[in-house]
Amino acid sequence: MEPSPTTSIPDRALVLAVLRRISEQRPLLMLPEELDGYGARWLLDGQQVLPPIAKYLMRMGFVAERGATELGAIRFLLTESGSRFRENGLLWWKGLGLLQRLQVRVFG
Repeated sequence: MEPSPTTSIPDRALVLAVLRRISEQRPLLMLPEELDGYGARWLLDGQQVLPPIAKYLMRMGFVAERGATELGAIRFLLTESGSRFRENGLLWWKGLGLLQRLQVRVFG
């Protein structure tokens, strides 16, 4: 039996929060390891995005590289399938009750 698509999402609440914020003016940024000495880091609005979440979005084709910034960070924006996934996620979240939302936040 195949696992359901939601079980492969690293943390559904965090993934949805990241998807909500990504836009043309607010891209997901990857800082290559040479820039800061800490290895590749992912940022959105100046806040760190967990690597498993960023890698999941890339692996599933929900974000795609859109060039580099002036400072060398690589920009990632939503793809068409990423926009659909975000809309479906927002509808799913809207349909959850308070207890269900709490369970998703606590247990992923």
